[in-house]
Amino acid sequence: MEQDHEARSEGDYEINENDFDTILERLGRNGQYFIRSKIFMFILVTVAAMNIGASAFIDQSPAYECQLPDQLRNNLIEKCNLSSSELNEVKNRSCPIKNDEVSKCYSYSLDSLMHVNCSYWKEKGNVTVYQKYFDVVDCKSWVFDTSTYKSTIFTTFQLTCDKTWQLSLSKYAMLLGIFFGAFIAGHASDSYGRRPIFLLMTAQISIATLLSVFVPNFYFYAAMRFLVGFGVIGACETGYVYLMETTVSHQRIVTSQVMQTTFSVAFMLLAFVAYMERTWQNLMLYISILLFICGVPFFFLSGESPRWLLSMGKLGRTRKVLEAIAKANKKSIDFDNIKFLPLHKPTSDEPKLMVREKGALDDDDDDDDDVTDSGDALTSSGECSNDNDKDRVRPKTRDIFQRKILRYKDVNLVLYLLGKFGTSATFSCIYLYTSELYPTLLRGNGIGICSSCARIGGVASQAVNNLAGVETSLPYVIYGVIALLAALLILCLPETNGTTLPDSIADTECLYRKRRIHILSKLKYNQVTTRAPLSQQ
Repeated sequence: MEQDHEARSEGDYEINENDFDTILERLGRNGQYFIRSKIFMFILVTVAAMNIGASAFIDQSPAYECQLPDQLRNNLIEKCNLSSSELNEVKNRSCPIKNDEVSKCYSYSLDSLMHVNCSYWKEKGNVTVYQKYFDVVDCKSWVFDTSTYKSTIFTTFQLTCDKTWQLSLSKYAMLLGIFFGAFIAGHASDSYGRRPIFLLMTAQISIATLLSVFVPNFYFYAAMRFLVGFGVIGACETGYVYLMETTVSHQRIVTSQVMQTTFSVAFMLLAFVAYMERTWQNLMLYISILLFICGVPFFFLSGESPRWLLSMGKLGRTRKVLEAIAKANKKSIDFDNIKFLPLHKPTSDEPKLMVREKGALDDDDDDDDDVTDSGDALTSSGECSNDNDKDRVRPKTRDIFQRKILRYKDVNLVLYLLGKFGTSATFSCIYLYTSELYPTLLRGNGIGICSSCARIGGVASQAVNNLAGVETSLPYVIYGVIALLAALLILCLPETNGTTLPDSIADTECLYRKRRIHILSKLKYNQVTTRAPLSQQ
């Protein structure tokens, strides 16, 4: 093989996208440039993903109670001679009690408490005789439990009582950002390049996180979380596509699976960092600064995806990037003997055919995976394992499996872990599979559209989980049926293992015709070599 490469370098050698595995081999697939790019990409995506996992810490709702006004506190100390310890014992008398619980949202008016006799605060017995004459008003400020978290979004913006819904607003803002970012960033990377969009998304995450820390307004914070969600999914998608296009075919699976671990690594690191830093502003500040620091060397040491440049007909830039790669990998290649061929431009009808045959099915499959993956949280969160279910009057037609088997927590846990294993494995494969289905000109757009549909599945899963209140087994049935439907739909798509990345719509159509399973005939696969153009397979 090396002799063949040397022979090619001595004469004219034409290269288009289908030859990229060959040129990547000649450039040194394990060279310094490619290893460096993979490491930086892994680190940047991991740090970016920490912004998503941070919601588990910064959105916590600690216990709280109405705060005694300073004027009342000073009055009780001076007028009634109460010590600080005595004041803490009787402070609940400033709020009404309902169902043996002190109200967190209402208190007695300051005027009523200021004019009451000191005996009200010092008596040990029942003091309701006083309280029936007090006026009840809304609490103006609160005291929060800081034993676990020094500050969170909940405490900073005081999202108590009738404002608790705003905490969900910030979460939905991020989900909405992920939805739009998945589609827009993918389309933009196809139009303007992988590298600039990736760098733009990382810069957006860092800046939006910084602004959310320093601007003390909740709605501004929610807007910044939208931008963070937009940037995280955009960085993940464009970074993933970049790596797939600069990796030889037989290394794509390993590279893909390693990239899929970024979120898991991010969440594990985040747990440690959040344990050490309990203030949400500092936590987000550290993540933002770390992302910026890691992004600077990537900006100077990385180049655009040469496969994308060639697909866009930018032959001069393609050569410059390949020369930089060869220099970094210390490979001597005479690019004067290599002729770069522009990629065939698809006609206006070809993308429509591709989207109809490939995109619709692949979107459904990605959507199904995300709905099923979200449903796995049912058992672990306890939404479908309420201990009070044993006391309910259940219909006589209760399924025997649920009555007899799922009561055993060990069996329930094993089934949950098996389901989680399946959805995690499927979700890690679907990005690799989707990148191998779409041609270079539409690869970012295709992954973006499919990822957007997955966000729809994530939102829909919230409604499905709520069906547990109607029937405990209903969410499990829905998720199981959707997963089965996804497994059947995937049979309609072609096998991509061992193929080169498709370059044009024609290559994708050829892949679909020759390597898909024919349901009504014998299984029919063509032997495909990784070096031959797809149009010749």
